[in-house]
Amino acid sequence: MNKELLQKNIISLLGLESLSEEKKIQLLEKLSELVFKRSMVRAMELLPEESQEELAKLVDLGDQEKTNAFIVEKIPNFEEIMNEEIVAVKEEMAEEAGSVE
Repeated sequence: MNKELLQKNIISLLGLESLSEEKKIQLLEKLSELVFKRSMVRAMELLPEESQEELAKLVDLGDQEKTNAFIVEKIPNFEEIMNEEIVAVKEEMAEEAGSVE
């Protein structure tokens, strides 16, 4: 995993410093949601079917605290998975931004 890229600010990486604060926040929210969804897909793949169902129920209930506790208990390396997805999204976005220019 590229730890340097993990620590880089996505706004700076993409050269979007001139965006309004509102647009920056919207972009960060969308990217955070994307990273979370991709991480959850990977997490589901690691779980046995009964745990997948339990996790799906927790997500549907919207109880973030219980969902997080369940994930940490069942998938101890979930933080690593999230970090890998953060790097992957940053790499994809940087590549796309570079190809646009």
